[in-house]
Amino acid sequence: MRVLLMALIVSVVVMFLIGCTSSVVSKKDDEQDTDSSDLDSDSDSDSDSDSDSDSDSDSDSDSDSDSDSDSDSDTDTDTGTDTGPLWDVDICQTGGYMNDCGIISCGSPPPSLTETMVIPVTGNGKLVTLSIDTNPRTIFSFSDISATLSNGTTTVKFYNNYNAATGATSHNFPTDWPIPHFWGEEIGGTWTLEFEDSEYTAGNGFALLEWCLTFEDPGTTAAYLTSGNWAGSQTGQIDDYNSTNDPPSPTTTVFETKINDLINTGGSTPTLSMTVSHSSPSDLSIWLITADGTTVYIKSQGTATIPSTYPLDTLSSDWLTGMYKLSFKDHTAGNSGTLSGWSIGI
Repeated sequence: MRVLLMALIVSVVVMFLIGCTSSVVSKKDDEQDTDSSDLDSDSDSDSDSDSDSDSDSDSDSDSDSDSDSDSDSDTDTDTGTDTGPLWDVDICQTGGYMNDCGIISCGSPPPSLTETMVIPVTGNGKLVTLSIDTNPRTIFSFSDISATLSNGTTTVKFYNNYNAATGATSHNFPTDWPIPHFWGEEIGGTWTLEFEDSEYTAGNGFALLEWCLTFEDPGTTAAYLTSGNWAGSQTGQIDDYNSTNDPPSPTTTVFETKINDLINTGGSTPTLSMTVSHSSPSDLSIWLITADGTTVYIKSQGTATIPSTYPLDTLSSDWLTGMYKLSFKDHTAGNSGTLSGWSIGI
């Protein structure tokens, strides 16, 4: 009995001690959780503080970087792209190959070469000079070629099957064409240079190596002339009808001259003057191809007299600058003549 009582007491004491130990352990766990929570809170606080610091740093850095970068970039761009107007600058471009028409047939359409050049918007110009560089033609000159220049608004036929005066001996295309026909027009836009071969001549093609446009500064361009007299650079014999050909055929004699001065008629009518001697004037027909490609018929075969002056009232342009071709065709054998002088005046 006593033994059972003692066992019961020991059992109660042991259970009491286990309960106390569990309470202490739970309390310690609670304290550790609290400390851990505090530590997490401190850590979060520190992290937020660091994040705020980083944010401030990034914000300051981005702000400074953007500000400096934008400022420097804008300044450099403005300085680097401010090249000014394209005045007095040779603007050049390479070209393609022009086929020959041939002696039998030109085909339809005839051979042509078209090249374009885009010029930035710059302002209204006055005088443009066209320069052309080709390889030499090995058989004939460029007397079978016509050429035009256009800015999309105005088209100028500046070359009209010209012959000896423009390089027939060297077989190179003549260059440096002062063209005032675009006076007062915006130079920016698409410019088109076109060649055409519509003459049945045995020749050969040519390569357009380079073509250049030079827009003269309108502030320094000389004023154009409205009066004067410009003498023809070629004179000489007017050939007789060719009776030795099989079959015999009329003979055409061509005289050319180039006016480089800036001349504007201002609405007035220019005059062709010429001094011609011929024992049979009725044998001749006479015509003039003007700088803008207009053909002016001066005299037909059968007319007994040759006029010493002729009004050029059919010109399609007010500009006289460019090349002129005065032609005489003799339709009857037996007589030749002489052109001793000619001029274009206003």
